[in-house]
Amino acid sequence: MEPTLPSDSADPVRAFSLLEMHFRKRLLDNRGFSITFIIEYAETLVPMANAANYGAEDRAILVFLQRWASEGLFRLDDLVIVLLTENVVNLNQQYVKNPYNFETNIPYPDESQRLGYIEWFLNKAAQRNPSSNPRGLLEMSTDVLSKNTAGLNIAHLRVLLSELVENNLQFTYGDLNSQEKGADRGRSRRIVGICSKQIFAGGCGRA
Repeated sequence: MEPTLPSDSADPVRAFSLLEMHFRKRLLDNRGFSITFIIEYAETLVPMANAANYGAEDRAILVFLQRWASEGLFRLDDLVIVLLTENVVNLNQQYVKNPYNFETNIPYPDESQRLGYIEWFLNKAAQRNPSSNPRGLLEMSTDVLSKNTAGLNIAHLRVLLSELVENNLQFTYGDLNSQEKGADRGRSRRIVGICSKQIFAGGCGRA
């Protein structure tokens, strides 16, 4: 039986325990099975600090991640752990410097990639709720939206579109102009991926 993640999101240690059980079972029972586990906002799980100053929960999470990076079963089989952050210095440096971890800069998507994601998201939203009209929430076309969101990565677009769809909010040209100005201010920031894998995996290039 596959482990079921707890509904209580305030218990990350239990969640990580169940994840490890799942990883072990999958890798032992299915040789050649591939797993990629992506953690966004990784600085909230392994923040920059001396491990001695961590609380019990933070230490436990760090131990899990170090084990997944170093233990033979995880290291030699096809398990990739990707931690996403805007600045690698925000992460625990003991973990970052683990010899089995790799750091990579993740480029922002180009216009065609943004358009592809926006189209995919809106189509999925319409499929989930056939009575809805997610495209009708946009005052502009998806081409215009993708052209004017150059400072956003896929994670940012997902947050933006999810907020519109889940709350049935209209997105106007005024909203787009405000969004574009905010993106311009943040465009110098980068997304960094820390990949736990013996060999760098191309999948780490996704935001």
